[in-house]
Amino acid sequence: MNKLTTSLALVSAMLVAGTTHAIDATDSSRTETGTLNFTGKVVGVTCTIGQAEGKQIDVALADALRSNLLETGKTTGQKAFQIDFTGCQAGDNVALEFDSTNRNIDSTTGNLKNIAVSNAAKDVQIQVLKEDGKSPIALNTRQTFATKATSDTASLKFFAQYYAASNEVSIGAVQSSIGFNLNYN
Repeated sequence: MNKLTTSLALVSAMLVAGTTHAIDATDSSRTETGTLNFTGKVVGVTCTIGQAEGKQIDVALADALRSNLLETGKTTGQKAFQIDFTGCQAGDNVALEFDSTNRNIDSTTGNLKNIAVSNAAKDVQIQVLKEDGKSPIALNTRQTFATKATSDTASLKFFAQYYAASNEVSIGAVQSSIGFNLNYN
């Protein structure tokens, strides 16, 4: 009799557990699936942006005279700047790519639109140029600028200047920004 009671109790417990599991398995409102994707890379050394605290680099252009920007396409106030990288390994290829999808880019000129909020100058843009100071970079197209690290540093040089987007440039503040990605190997 003891064996029968134990057996019935065991069968009863199994049926209850099976029923509970069956209810949970068929109740689709309680199930959810997902995927975890893991990526990574093993590197010897990590290059970092050298001069930028918080990875932000400020380029202050000198004040420009409106009289130098009275015709569409005129430029003035060219300013050299560079992006320094430290902590690299000598011989590493260091490449920079501007964010060509940035909303601050004028899709026609490829220059940076003026996004100053207060007292903004009208119809003036910021044009970024290659290291030669003569070749404009069409920021609305994907381009990569590369150099090799010497010792543990690398630098990429550029220029920026004011650009008249029309012949109706007005006086006022000029401000813009663009993101960039750093790749190295």
